[in-house]
Amino acid sequence: MSALDGPTCACLQVDLATTPVQKASTMLRSIVTAFVTRPVMTLVLWLAAFTFGVLAYTTLLPRDGFPSVEIPIAVVSGAYLVDDAELVDADVASPIADAVAAEDGVESVQSFSLSSGFSVIVEFQDDVEPADGVVISQEVVDGLDLPEEAIVSVSPINAAQFLNEYDLLVGVYGPVGASSEELEAAASAILPALNDQSDVELAEVVEQVSVGVNPATGEEVSEVTDFNLFTTDTTDGIEFRPSIAVGVVATEGADSLDIRDATDAGLADAARDDVLPADYEAVVAIDFATQIRQQIGSLQANVLTGVIAVAIVALLLISWRASIVAAVFIFTVLATTVGVLYLIGISLNTISLFGVILALGLFVDDAIVITEAIAAAKQEGLDRVTIIRRAIARVGTASISGTVTTVMVFAAFLSIGGILGDFIRILPISVIVALTVSVVLSFIFIPVAAYFVVLPAENDRGILSGVLDRIADAVADLPARSGAGGWLRAGLAVGLSVVMFIVGVGVFAPRAGFNIFPAQKDSNFLALEIAYAPGTSIDEARDIAIEVNELAADALGDDLLEGYTYEADARGALAQYILTDMGMRETAPDLVEEKLDPIAESYTRARVTFSQVSAGPPELAFPFLAQVYGEDIESLSAAAELMASELEGSTIERPNGTSFQVLETEIDYTDIVARTDGRRLVEVRARFDADDVTTTTAQTEEFLVDAFPADRLVELGLPEDALAFDLGLESDNQESFASLPFAFMIALISMALLLVVQFRSTVLWALVFLAMPFALFGVFGGLLITGNVISFFVMLGLFGLIGIAVNNTILLTDFANQERHAGHPPRAAIRNAVRRRFRPLVATSLTTVAGLLPLALSDPFWEGLAFTIIFGLLSSTFLVLIAFPFYYLAVETLRTKIRTPWRYTPKTLPEGVEPAATVADGEWNPLAAQDAIDAAEAAENGASEADDAGKELVGD
Repeated sequence: MSALDGPTCACLQVDLATTPVQKASTMLRSIVTAFVTRPVMTLVLWLAAFTFGVLAYTTLLPRDGFPSVEIPIAVVSGAYLVDDAELVDADVASPIADAVAAEDGVESVQSFSLSSGFSVIVEFQDDVEPADGVVISQEVVDGLDLPEEAIVSVSPINAAQFLNEYDLLVGVYGPVGASSEELEAAASAILPALNDQSDVELAEVVEQVSVGVNPATGEEVSEVTDFNLFTTDTTDGIEFRPSIAVGVVATEGADSLDIRDATDAGLADAARDDVLPADYEAVVAIDFATQIRQQIGSLQANVLTGVIAVAIVALLLISWRASIVAAVFIFTVLATTVGVLYLIGISLNTISLFGVILALGLFVDDAIVITEAIAAAKQEGLDRVTIIRRAIARVGTASISGTVTTVMVFAAFLSIGGILGDFIRILPISVIVALTVSVVLSFIFIPVAAYFVVLPAENDRGILSGVLDRIADAVADLPARSGAGGWLRAGLAVGLSVVMFIVGVGVFAPRAGFNIFPAQKDSNFLALEIAYAPGTSIDEARDIAIEVNELAADALGDDLLEGYTYEADARGALAQYILTDMGMRETAPDLVEEKLDPIAESYTRARVTFSQVSAGPPELAFPFLAQVYGEDIESLSAAAELMASELEGSTIERPNGTSFQVLETEIDYTDIVARTDGRRLVEVRARFDADDVTTTTAQTEEFLVDAFPADRLVELGLPEDALAFDLGLESDNQESFASLPFAFMIALISMALLLVVQFRSTVLWALVFLAMPFALFGVFGGLLITGNVISFFVMLGLFGLIGIAVNNTILLTDFANQERHAGHPPRAAIRNAVRRRFRPLVATSLTTVAGLLPLALSDPFWEGLAFTIIFGLLSSTFLVLIAFPFYYLAVETLRTKIRTPWRYTPKTLPEGVEPAATVADGEWNPLAAQDAIDAAEAAENGASEADDAGKELVGD
């Protein structure tokens, strides 16, 4: 007879399942037993989930870098060859901007008028789709009576594409001195080979010559407006070859790796057919695939390293059999999670893959908790099914509760708005999927694996189990003593926790610094930005770009692999350099500071800025932006000059008492006509000797507001509200970051309500929440030790840490409550809880640390987040074991004296079962009742086995 059949289980389902938590526990044990007693079905299910996950990972899932963010912005741009910015503004840009601003759903409009061209940037409200914004803007343009000579186009903003429309750029470069016309002809020759590829939707030459009509003369005018350079290492040294870009667009469904492979195949076909003229070559100049392969490869390596580390920790602390179960379980969860991500339409990208890795530390918890509970219950000498049922009864609902609270924490991230919210939204979704998959599979596969792998062994213990048991006894004895010695221990433990909290929050946190998106500590890519002086010709701009690239190449030497200069015109140019691998050279920030910044500081023909290319938002050369509004350009320019002069060289103090200096300022938009919502402006920019952008920009804004109050602005001939601050992406990030406290409060309230239901107590939820302040000493201390600052990703790590740490206190409190229900006094209950939960608590903490440590040490982008969890978890685990028991004793003393009226007391006991102890402190004893039921089931299973054996003897 199965353990699922018979009157005993019926009694269990009918009588024990009185409260929601008890019903859930009963149902959980029944589900687990169903899979344990049907191993073939479970094996088939495991093979199906694992195989589909592997297939999704290797074949089905598209691969991207960072997820694309749809920004509700439309750009109206074009040419009007009149060689007069004021005329371009009056005839074309302002009429378009004014007409679009009158449409519903428009948030703001900016216009920029150059001597022969313009752009109008239209930002829509968040509820307007980007495609709809383009349609609205196009309809407005079509309805205007613009000069016939004006060339106008409308397009969306796509941060995931190059030049706003291409998935990849091919650089076709020729001999030194090649003209734009010659480059264009050569580039056109490779187009058929590229367009023949199935994953290529379109390949076209990005023209460098603008053709239009001069309205003053009526003549057609052609003008070279752009140029590209390709930096390549030859046997004769570094060469700077004139280049032209071929933009490649992927077909629908093709990912970044597909389009790179297709482009490589097309270029190989073109080379085989020898379609390029002599001395011309074509290569992929800039794409996402290179970084994607690097990022995903790094994360994959960290997954494997993390799994190995987890298995080693399980081997040392639990048993070698448990380590096998844990490792197989982790791979199963990873594969199944990837399969679910594919089903819900999420690509494999840097954010989603990291979400799964972040969850690694969380679902390791599921594996270790249940495996260890089964291993511990094995010592009671019952049959295997009963052992598993008893282990699930003890940790099952608490494990689910810990997972649900963590899911609530990450679900709160879905409420973050703005571009940052859209960018990061895949992370909480990936974590939630991984946690859900983990908790479900932990009750399906781990019990079955334990049945066949862990339970048959008689004395299978971890290498360090004996040492761990002795430490557990010593720690568990700390709250066991009463009298003066007990009070002294309590005072020391509680005092230690309070001191660590105060030091962490009051000393470490202010010194850690703050930056929403700090610069990475290293990168394989560097960026160059050149800003030309007003009036620079296109030929002069090209000469300057070559000169700057030569200086940079000489300074970088063997650390430089290749470079590409693009988006270059008479106003500015951008370049990207590919470096040798990290760890084989100086870090990118050191290369910039020691070798490239001296070039930028001494170069006089243009403003030159070098920076590393991080995986996050791009670094701005001048992160502080202040807008000065007014219609008189002379008054605007004079006021901007005054602001820049007062800013440059100033020393500004941070809130924590440290200071930074404004190294350099610049003024922009004096040579063009720039407007925001119709108001003309010039912009004052500044850069600092520090990289905590969020803090430095905020304090600089305060400095400028104090220096230029409304009355001083009026004296300068400007309106009272002439000074404003729009930091671009940084402003959007700050707005999104400001919503984190609201999301955090939602998560805490949801978690508290869940814990009230689970523990049927209005105070124990606060006890569980102690894991959070316990972690802060390690969080902020770890940031200081590792040289990281408080950032958005650190906050992500803090949210993940809360889920792990709270899960520890949930399991500890739940076990102590079970001991209380079994009739033990509070001191004995918490002692037994610490003793029984010590090994899994330490094991889960160490496996989480082991799983994240490789990522923290090898990937600069995720370093701050990983170290937040690592150091915070170590701090929280230490205080949970040392100080938490005393807090529990204090709360239990109060709960014993102040009874809550609605706390559950059953009116009946399970029929046919008489437990040895049924009431403790006026409450029903579910653990003792379950013990009696488990014993009855064991006896019933034993009788059934004896009966089967008898039938076999008769048959023989």
